[in-house]
Amino acid sequence: MPPVQFDAGVSAGNVTSWSHTVVARPNRYLIAQLQIGSATITGTGVTYAGVAMTFLGRDVHTLPVTCEMWGLVAPTVGTNTIAVTLSGANPGCDSGSSSFLNVDQTTPTDGSPLGVHSTTGNPVGGAKTGVSIYDMIVTTVGASKAMTEASGTLKSWNSGASGDACGYRRSYDGASQSVQWTVALNTCSWGSLTVLLKGVQDNVYPNPNTPTVLPESTYWQG
Repeated sequence: MPPVQFDAGVSAGNVTSWSHTVVARPNRYLIAQLQIGSATITGTGVTYAGVAMTFLGRDVHTLPVTCEMWGLVAPTVGTNTIAVTLSGANPGCDSGSSSFLNVDQTTPTDGSPLGVHSTTGNPVGGAKTGVSIYDMIVTTVGASKAMTEASGTLKSWNSGASGDACGYRRSYDGASQSVQWTVALNTCSWGSLTVLLKGVQDNVYPNPNTPTVLPESTYWQG
């Protein structure tokens, strides 16, 4: 089985419902990615094809911006609606969604969403540890300026009016395990939320980046 693969991304724009098409492939996983223009209004529920999605995490910044991600194992194949319920009136919810293949269906994420934000500097997604060649890092980001992905980082969708609300992804490359991007003038206010998608192979073979020590009885005795 190959590593986690990106299937499709949808740039929904400032809406609370949109369509996403999921292909008929094994070990599917869908993420709804929200960039809400408020530090007090949050998502209270997200569904796909009427099925409740699981809350993965949230990062709140006084920008103001709140980044959230919601996930769903084995989403219904075909084109269906993602519907977001907010805790108050929509203050501007630049949304997007990303679907993936070859994701572990029992433990799809590492369970440790990482939120990072700042009022200055060049944005960078949270660095994840314990990444194997089967995994993929996924980040939702909101910023006060347009962003451009750095080398090794791929854009899944872009819903902001000026490129300031994006979904990014990065596969393991043997070096850095963070998602990175740049902005004009190298400084802005920004917030991000990062999760690690676990590949199916992680539960079959050991992490190839971790040395394996065999028990003494395994070795041939002459």
